[in-house]
Amino acid sequence: MEAINALSFACSGSDFNLCLILINMKIFELFIELLGTNTEPKLILTILEGIENILTQGEIMKQINQINPYAKKFDDLGGVNQINRLQKFKNEVIYNTSIKILEKYFSHLIVND
Repeated sequence: MEAINALSFACSGSDFNLCLILINMKIFELFIELLGTNTEPKLILTILEGIENILTQGEIMKQINQINPYAKKFDDLGGVNQINRLQKFKNEVIYNTSIKILEKYFSHLIVND
C-alpha cells in the first residue's frame, strides 16, 4: 500500500519528466492490473488518484499536442474498461471517482443509447 501511495503522490506534482519515467516503467499496467485484482477500497481509491494525477499531467500536454497522450495510452491498455467495471463496485466514493475520471478524460468514448 505504501508503494502505491508513493507512486500516486509522485505523479501529483508538475514534474513532467518523473511522470514520463513512471509511464515508461509501466505504471499504467501496474495500476490496471491492481484495479482488476483488488477489492480493498482504500487501495482502489489510491490507484484512481494516481491515474487521475497522470491524466492531469497529460491534459497540460494536450494544450500543445491536441491530444492527451496519457489518456490515449491508458485507454489502449484497457484501463478505461477497468474503470467502467468499478461503476459496479459497492462503494459510493469509488463509483463517483470512476465516473468523474471517465467524464473528465474519456467523455469522447461514452456512447449514449
